[in-house]
Amino acid sequence: MDATAATVARVAKDYATNGLDYTVSYHYNPASRRRAKVNGELEAYVIQLACGKAPEGYVDWTLELLTRGANKKGVAEPVSKETICVMFKKMDSNLGKMSIGASPP
Repeated sequence: MDATAATVARVAKDYATNGLDYTVSYHYNPASRRRAKVNGELEAYVIQLACGKAPEGYVDWTLELLTRGANKKGVAEPVSKETICVMFKKMDSNLGKMSIGASPP
């Protein structure tokens, strides 16, 4: 089991303070949730960029170019290259793989 020392200490403190039922239950705190940086408008814009022609001097779009393009357009709060990468991972995208038709290759 992979757990950090901080996690072990927090679980031990929860158990000592609140008991087993509290410690093993799910604790939802809506106040601690961060707003999602990626919204539908940003996602659509980045996909539109990625499907279009790469900027002059580049053969293909890179994460850096997509990030710059998204931040320049200002459709959402500024995002990082990692945010764009995670967005494509969640969509299970592979921009380098071309496929025609409804079925995966």
